[in-house]
Formats: sequence, C-alpha cells, structure tokens
Amino acid sequence: MARCGPETGAHLLVGLGGALDVFAGVVKRAPEAWQRLGLEWLYRLLRQPERIGRMAKLPLFLVHAAQARLKGE
Repeated sequence: MARCGPETGAHLLVGLGGALDVFAGVVKRAPEAWQRLGLEWLYRLLRQPERIGRMAKLPLFLVHAAQARLKGE
C-alpha cells in the first residue's frame, strides 16, 4: 500500500490481510475470552511474533495522522 497507494488516487487505503486470513480459515481467531477483553490483537501478536515490527509502527502512524489533521492536511 505504501508503494502503490499514491498511484490509486485514493484518500484512504485499508489493509485487510489479517482479517482475510481469518475469514479464509488460514489463521484461527483468538479464544472468546481474548475477544471479549478486546485483546485479540495481542493474542495474534503472541502467536505470530514476526508481526511485532509492523505493530510497533502503529503508534508513530497515529502521531503523524494527528499532526496532519491539526495542520489541515
């Protein structure tokens, strides 16, 4: 998305890769207790530690998005 997104002209791109894996049955959902607590993301992170690099970038993205919004971009 980062590489090809600008070419689409879209204002919003949504990554569905993880959700599609669950819907396709490739990855199992977290147990219900984790889901009820809103910690399904943490369960998946513990089960798939290779995701930690991408997950660690999310707070930085939120900061950049908030700054852009405050600037009116």
